[in-house]
Amino acid sequence: MRRPGRIPEAELHAIRTKVREYLRMRARPDDIQKQLGLSRSAFYRHTQAIRQEDQKWLDEMAANSFVSSYRNALDTIDDQIRELEVIRSQAQQPRDKIEATKAIKEMTIDSIDLLAEGPTVWALKRRGESGTSEKEKSRGYQSLRNE
Repeated sequence: MRRPGRIPEAELHAIRTKVREYLRMRARPDDIQKQLGLSRSAFYRHTQAIRQEDQKWLDEMAANSFVSSYRNALDTIDDQIRELEVIRSQAQQPRDKIEATKAIKEMTIDSIDLLAEGPTVWALKRRGESGTSEKEKSRGYQSLRNE
C-alpha cells in the first residue's frame, strides 16, 4: 500500500525522464511545471534528484571506465597513424600519397585534441577516486552545470 506523499519508484523515474526531456529542449521551469502538473517545490526536488543521479553517473564513469576508454582511443589513433605512414611510404601514385598524408594529418589533429583534453580526463579520474564528500561533489557539479 502506498503511503501518502510517497510516489512509487517507477512513477518517479517516468516523471524525471520527462523533466530531463523538457530540460534538454531548454523549456522554462514554469512551462515544465505546467506541462507535467508539478508544483514548484516538486519540480525543484526532481531537478535536484536528477543532478544527484547525473553526479553519481559521472563519478562511476570517472572511476570505472572513462580513463581507460580515453587511453584506448589515443592508442587506436596512434595505431592508425602508423598504418597510414606505411601506406604512404608504399604508395606508387602521388594521389595515394597525398590522400594518406591528409588522413595522417586528420588523425594527428584528433590525437592532439584528445591530448588537450587530458587535464579534464585526469580531473575526472581524480574526482572519482577522491574522498570528496557528496555535498562537495554536488557543489562542484552544480558550478560546472552553471558555467
